[in-house]
Amino acid sequence: MTKRIITSFILSLLLLTIVLPVSAKDLEVDYPEMGGEDVATSTTISGYIDYLYRFAITVAAIAGFVILLYAGFRYLTSAGNPVAMKDAVSKITSATIGLILLLGIHLVITTLWGGDNLPEINKPEPVSGIYLQAGTGEEANKLHYQSSVSVVPEKFDTLQFVGPKEEIYSVFLYDQKNFQGTPTKEIKNDGGTHSLGNAQSLKIKFNKPGVYVKGKNLGEEVFLTHSVSDFTFTPQVEEVVIKNREDETTDMGKYYSVLHTQDLFLGGCQIISATTSDIQIQPHSVTVFRRNNFPNQEAQTIIYSAPNYQNAYSAAEDETIEEKTYPGEEPQPVAVPDRLAQNIKSVKVPPGYAVILFEEKPVDNGSNIYTEKKCQIFYESNPNLDKEYIGNCGGEGFTGLPSFSQIPCATYIMILAIETLV
Repeated sequence: MTKRIITSFILSLLLLTIVLPVSAKDLEVDYPEMGGEDVATSTTISGYIDYLYRFAITVAAIAGFVILLYAGFRYLTSAGNPVAMKDAVSKITSATIGLILLLGIHLVITTLWGGDNLPEINKPEPVSGIYLQAGTGEEANKLHYQSSVSVVPEKFDTLQFVGPKEEIYSVFLYDQKNFQGTPTKEIKNDGGTHSLGNAQSLKIKFNKPGVYVKGKNLGEEVFLTHSVSDFTFTPQVEEVVIKNREDETTDMGKYYSVLHTQDLFLGGCQIISATTSDIQIQPHSVTVFRRNNFPNQEAQTIIYSAPNYQNAYSAAEDETIEEKTYPGEEPQPVAVPDRLAQNIKSVKVPPGYAVILFEEKPVDNGSNIYTEKKCQIFYESNPNLDKEYIGNCGGEGFTGLPSFSQIPCATYIMILAIETLV
């Protein structure tokens, strides 16, 4: 039984070394020194598992040695008891085999990849960002950040760039927390280590694909690669920069941004597909997505005049108000049929598409579409728009609740093939 336990444990360690290539997500964990290497500077899951591997090897070796000592002692004190002596010999054999296997596995790993570390594939370069460092040499403590730092932790006095200048351009230093005031200094990415001085917060100036919301003054810039439901920007948005990969040659695969005048992606909106300083809306939430490189050409968006994807019967006209089908994309806003205008009650949205409904015709100058009236985006089918923001244009009652005279709002529609919403 002891032999089986030790063998199973050794095989588990071997399996662990095979499946180690995992995500490099930051853990920001400090580890005690183990195996002659301080892994406090390794804050990735792979570094953490590296530490666990070396810790497990140490524990297994100690356990095998203890079992060997115990079995040897029992053998020496069991003279005249053949059963006890046989059991002790069995334990000695099992412990010896276990230790030999353990040593063999460790020798194979260190011979194949060199040194006392796991393969380099398990220690990928950290994702672009910065390291904040406290102390120097082997005793240094590091924290890895991929976004701006609103409050610099105490005792951290230097920073180091992680990633090329093509991805991170510089860092702005503020002498107040939460980026208050104006930057006192800009440190450009030269790959070196720089003093933080008295900086209380840091703002990273990125230079990689994404959406950049900018103000007038130095340091007034927010880099987005994902949607934000409660976006705050002070004092005023002056420009939105869309930066795409250099190999993008068509509209497909490029970033789009939608600015919304209210939180939770509600209110009026401005749809931006290229860099512009023509900002008509001060955003309180921002949608970010990318156009799909390979849209489903057979996809169909369908709007209906009744909930649950049904057609309503018009008593005044004594006929049914038929649904409207839109195959593929409608990359510019188009008017819905007159009989469906302000009468859309449900919508079917095909996978991989975004449907934008407008209360009234938006201003459209190609790469810049905006309206101060209601605008709402749908990424999946909705059986009852009466419960949605765009389904209520009846104003408010005296209590602030929707009035009983609410009617659907949408009169224009826009359809885009998108990648997964980010």
